[in-house]
This record gives sequence, structure tokens and C-alpha cells, in this order.
Amino acid sequence: MSRGLIFSLCVVSLAAVSAGTVHAAAGLSLNLRYNDPADPSEGGTWQLAAKTDDADGLVGMFAILTGIDDPTGTLSAGPGVNHNILGGNIGVSSLGSGIFGITYGQDLGQAVTTGVGTSGFGNAVADVLNNPLWDNQTLLVTGGTFSTATRPTFTTFSGNTTEVNEYDAVNNLGVLATYQTIGTVLSPTVRGDSADILGQENVSGTGLALGDADRDHDVDSDDLNIVLFSFNQAVGTWGDGDFDDDGTADADDLNEVLFRFNSNQPGPAITAIPEPSSIALVLFAAAGMIGFCRRC
Repeated sequence: MSRGLIFSLCVVSLAAVSAGTVHAAAGLSLNLRYNDPADPSEGGTWQLAAKTDDADGLVGMFAILTGIDDPTGTLSAGPGVNHNILGGNIGVSSLGSGIFGITYGQDLGQAVTTGVGTSGFGNAVADVLNNPLWDNQTLLVTGGTFSTATRPTFTTFSGNTTEVNEYDAVNNLGVLATYQTIGTVLSPTVRGDSADILGQENVSGTGLALGDADRDHDVDSDDLNIVLFSFNQAVGTWGDGDFDDDGTADADDLNEVLFRFNSNQPGPAITAIPEPSSIALVLFAAAGMIGFCRRC
């Protein structure tokens, strides 16, 4: 038996499916962008992006997240992936205790967009967090926010875990994908751009360096120009050169740039989530819910 992620127009209290045939490998990343990398308590934004090594691409995803703001009504599908997913809407289920289920899924009863998550997909993009290993990702979900210092992450709920389905074009099925190791880390992963001095990143030295105003993981003339343009002005944002979050781009901030000038920083840290032991997906009732249905 194989299964696909497809839309259900009925409301049910619980939908669970059995194991599907493993198809190919996929990488899934929760990308975090902090409003102020030096102060995680100011929150930020998140998006879900995916890669796959299967030419047919990705047709479904169910992510279980915690540490995020209630995303009801705020999320959008990424460019080019939304033509047959309830008019472009992303499914959101509140699972309780600050845990949310996020669903992207193509309706296999309509024309399927193939190649989602592959390098050949028309909207494949360079990694927004400047890690070349994640180039050619496809944005599945955008528009999420978080508003506390608690780092958003993947989690489990009632024994269920985050899963993705890839497309079997021959049989018009969505089938369970294994998780891909990108670099040295098994996805799904959480990646962010908080400053490395905060200990927010999982690997020492891989967050943003103080002085990297444009967040491109080097400290160069572009960053220097940003600080000089804002010098002695009350700006109060990292992007304006206020690295110590004291409200002004001043001599302290200029010194951070000069100290690290022409230094390169490694890509953002990746926090691994273990490969799921359960392959049952759960989705609780919501208005206009999206369900998981078994397909033979």
C-alpha cells in the first residue's frame, strides 16, 4: 500500500494512515530569520523549504512545529507550488499546548506540479541562510512568525512525526520519503541566523558574527558602509549596524566590523532532528481540513 497527501473536503476528528512504500530521499528545513540576531527575544520569521533527489519532486508535507506563533491565516504556499492545494492555502491544525500541524499537499486528482524540491524546478532558489548545501531548495510555506526567545523546532505529537511525500508519476501516488543527509546532518533540520555569541546555534561559531550587518556570512566593505551610514544615529536594528542592541550604531559597533573585517563566517548551524520512528500521520479537525488518505 502507498499513500498520498490529498485534500478532503469533509471534516473528521482524526485521520491516520498506515505505512507507505518508501520512495526517495528528501531534505526539509525550518528556516529562521531573527528580527535581531543579537536578541532572540524579539522573535522573527520562519519558512519551510525542501529538497529532494527524486526527479518527480515533492507532493506533500506534514510538519509538526512548536515555538511558533499561531499561524492560522498567516501562511502562504511558496511560488509555483500552490496551483491545486485548496486555492493556495496551507493547512493549519492546532494540536494543543503550542503545537501546530502544518500541511502542504497537492491534490492528486488534479494536474500535479512535478519537480518541486529539485534543482530543475522553476522556482528553485539559493539558500536564504547562505549555506550552499541547501541551494536549489523550494519554498513550500512562508509567512510564519515567532515572538519569543524560544527557538522554534520540529516536535512530535501523540507518537506522530514530521513527514514528506514524494511523487510517483507512474502510478500518480504520493509515497513516503526517507530523510536526506545534507552535509553531515540528517533532516528535518532547524536553521537560523542568530548571533553565534548567544549560544543559539547548535555548532559553535556558525551563527552570524557581530559586524555582519547584511547577513551574508562575511564582514566586508558592505557592512562597513552600513555602519558608517548609520554612525551615531539612533537606529536600533542589526541591519543598520546596531550589533549590541543598544539603540545606536556607534563606535562599539564600528569596532566589531573593523575587528572582523574581511573575515568569512561559515554557514548557519543546522540542528538535527532524529529520523522518525513512526510513519503514522495525524491531522485533527479544522474548518476546511486537509486529510491524509490511503491510496493503493
